Amino acid sequence: MAFFTWKEHFSVNIEEMDIQHKMFFEYLNQMFDAVRRSDKEENLEQLFDNLTEYADHHFNDEERLLKKNSYSDLGTQRQQHAFFISRLKELKNRHGSSNFSLPESTLAFMKDWFLEHILQEDKKYGEYLQDWPHI
Repeated sequence: MAFFTWKEHFSVNIEEMDIQHKMFFEYLNQMFDAVRRSDKEENLEQLFDNLTEYADHHFNDEERLLKKNSYSDLGTQRQQHAFFISRLKELKNRHGSSNFSLPESTLAFMKDWFLEHILQEDKKYGEYLQDWPHI
C-alpha cells in the first residue's frame, strides 16, 4: 500500500506543477517503502537527498512561474519553500550522524507539510493563473 496516493482534487490545474507535485510524492513513497524494508543507511540517505534536491528544483520552478506572472503572494511562497528546505536539512542532520535513519514521523511531516502547502497556498496560484493565457 502506498504511503501517499494522489487525488485529483490536489491538482492546481497547471500541468507542469501537478506533474512535479506527483513526482515529489513518488519520492516520498519510495522513501516510505525503503524505511519499511529497513533498507541500508546509504540508500535511505540517497533517497532523502534525492527528495531534497527535487523539492528545491520544484520550488525554484514554481517561484519562476509565479514571478513571470506577477503573482502577488510570491513572498509567502518563498518563505514557505525556504522553511521546508531548511527543515529537511535539519532533519537530515538530526538523523544522519554516524548512521542514517529515518523515522516514519519524518516522512509524515514531509507528506503533511507538502500536501497542506498544495491545498492552502498552491491552489491559490492555480486559480490566479487560470486567467493568464501565457503560463
